[in-house]
Amino acid sequence: MSNRPRLGSLAVAGALSLLLSGGLSACSVSDEQLRPGVAAQVGDTEVPLETIDDAIDDACTFFSDQDQPGFPRSLARQQFVSVLIQRAAAGQALDDGGLALADTYDAAVGGLDEANATVPEEQRDAFVLLGEATSYIEAAATSLGEAAFAAEGDVPPDPAVLVDRGRSVISAWLDDNDVAINPVFRLTVDNGQVVAELDGTSVAVSDAATLGQLDPLTATEDQVATAAADLPESQLCGASDQG
Repeated sequence: MSNRPRLGSLAVAGALSLLLSGGLSACSVSDEQLRPGVAAQVGDTEVPLETIDDAIDDACTFFSDQDQPGFPRSLARQQFVSVLIQRAAAGQALDDGGLALADTYDAAVGGLDEANATVPEEQRDAFVLLGEATSYIEAAATSLGEAAFAAEGDVPPDPAVLVDRGRSVISAWLDDNDVAINPVFRLTVDNGQVVAELDGTSVAVSDAATLGQLDPLTATEDQVATAAADLPESQLCGASDQG
């Protein structure tokens, strides 16, 4: 049971916050600036809306069969698109620098099916998608960080230091390039972070949906549970019984 995907991996910042805490810069724009069916345009890379929707459908179907409380579907969608934005940026930053992914990527991705073996095969793609993106970002950050330090003449031996430096390079790439986020995700940029837009300036949603809009970087388990308790079942991912 140790390999079973946990609610926290989707509903609370948790591991995702480690990916995003390096700082994401982007701009939320009107949907007129995005082609239909696009969740985000990251430089030259499109993140398809279908990719996000399919992943969330699979993940929510899995969690609906688990003995776990439901959580806001909107939060899971925000986290998925945020991670895929950073993955796209990381890849283009590597290309710009003429760099390859660190060797850690192949080993990490090779173990994803085994790590998610308890998830039915027809629902596994969502968790593999998230795991692949996580592995890609970390491997890219390692390479980018190593190159940045090498340019200064001193590469530290600590992998965590390399990753932190690499995340700053990815953030700088996002600062210097165009990123458009579909307003349906209600994401905006504040102090270099992609956060939930809570002031009502994005697309109009129902009052119940607004209750489910949490900051995907900082939401705690208690905040997630409180928001979920106020949402109708149609806006929950996982079990509808909030106890």
